[in-house]
Amino acid sequence: DLAVSVEPLTGTTMPTLPSGSLVRGIVIDQTGTAGIQLVPEPTGNPLLMVTGSATNLAEQGTLLNATIAKLVQTTQAVVLKPLVAPTIQLNPLTFSQIGLSAAATFGGQQKLSLGIDETRLGGVASSLAVDLVAKYTPVEAGATASVQVLVGGVALATHVLDSSGRLNLAFTIPPPLIQRFTNVIVQAAYFPSGFNCDHTGRTMTFTVDPRSTIQVTNAAGGHGGFPDLPQSLIPTFEVAFDTPGWGRLSSAVQTMCGLQRMSSVLLRPTVVPLKIAADNQAPLLLVSAADDVPAGMNPPLQYQGGSMYRVNDASRGRFTMSSQLASLQVFDETSKSRTVVLASTSGSWLLMDRLFTALGNTSQVWTSLTGDVAVIGPTGNLVNLTVA
Repeated sequence: DLAVSVEPLTGTTMPTLPSGSLVRGIVIDQTGTAGIQLVPEPTGNPLLMVTGSATNLAEQGTLLNATIAKLVQTTQAVVLKPLVAPTIQLNPLTFSQIGLSAAATFGGQQKLSLGIDETRLGGVASSLAVDLVAKYTPVEAGATASVQVLVGGVALATHVLDSSGRLNLAFTIPPPLIQRFTNVIVQAAYFPSGFNCDHTGRTMTFTVDPRSTIQVTNAAGGHGGFPDLPQSLIPTFEVAFDTPGWGRLSSAVQTMCGLQRMSSVLLRPTVVPLKIAADNQAPLLLVSAADDVPAGMNPPLQYQGGSMYRVNDASRGRFTMSSQLASLQVFDETSKSRTVVLASTSGSWLLMDRLFTALGNTSQVWTSLTGDVAVIGPTGNLVNLTVA
C-alpha cells in the first residue's frame, strides 16, 4: 500500500515527517533558485526539495524520471534543460522483454498461464499477434500430446505435438478478448502409450521459449472509460491545471498515484499550461474546477453552473440538484482524438479528498472501476457508472 498526503507549505518552516523507516517527504516551492536537493530532517529521513520559478520549476522534476538520475550522486542538482526520457517502443516484443515465462513437467493435462500486461505494450492494443515458441520432451511412438491456447475461454489455436520436441504456434488475440491484463492459457496434454493412473516417470517437460514474440497493433485515437487506463496514457501524456493551487496539485498527485498503481511501467507525465494542453493532441490529465473545463471538451458529466448538470449522451439531458460533486471522468476528446482524464469538483477541493479516500491506497478499487465516471458528493458513497 502507498498512502500519499499533499499539504500546503506555510511560511518558511520545513514540515516534520511522521516517524517510520518507509516515510518520505517532498517539498515543492515556487520560490528561490531552481534545483533539487536533499535536506536533512530530524526524523532521519531527508526531505527532497524541488524549487524554482514558475518558468523552470517543472523542469527540475524531469531529473527524477530520467535514467541519467543515477549519475547524480550528490545531495543537490540543477536541471538547466529538461531531461526527456526516451519513448522508443519495440515491436514486436519478446516474452523476456515483458516478463513472460512458463514451464511444467507433467503427465496427463497441464495448464500454463501467461499474463500479458497491456501497460507494457505501449498503448491500447487493437490486436496481438503472438508467435508462441516452446520446447518439449519429444513424443514417443504410441503416445499422444497436444497444445491448445485459450483466452477468456475462447480457443484460439490447437496443435498436435510430435517427436520434433519444438513448437512454433502463431495465433492472434482479437480486440474483444484484450484487457488491461490478458490471461493466456496454454493447455498442454500428454498421454504416454498405455497411459493409466500409474505413470510415474513417464512425463513431459514443456518450456515456453523467452524468444516467443508479440506483435502489437495499437488502436488509433482516444479512448473513453476506465478499463483503458492507464495504457491509453502511455508512453507520455500531459498534465494541466485551470489555475494553480495546492488543492488542485493534491488531486493531480492522487490521480497520478492511482494510475501508477495500475501500471507495470513508469508513467511519464509532463506539466504544461492549460492553453498549450488545449491546443495539443497528447493524452491529457486535466485538473480543473467543474465550471472551468474548456468548452468543446465535452466530458460525460458536465457542470453548467448553479446547480445544473448536463449529460453528454444522445439525450443531452439536464438535471438540477443541490449537492455538489467531485469526480474522475475518462473520455475520448473526439476533436483531438485523445484520451482525457478529468479530475474536477463543483464544490470545494476538499471534496476531492472524499473521492480519493473512497478509491483507497491500493490498486484494488482503481482496477475495478468500469464505465467513464467515478463520482462522490459531500455525503454518501462512491458511485461508478457509464454516462456517455
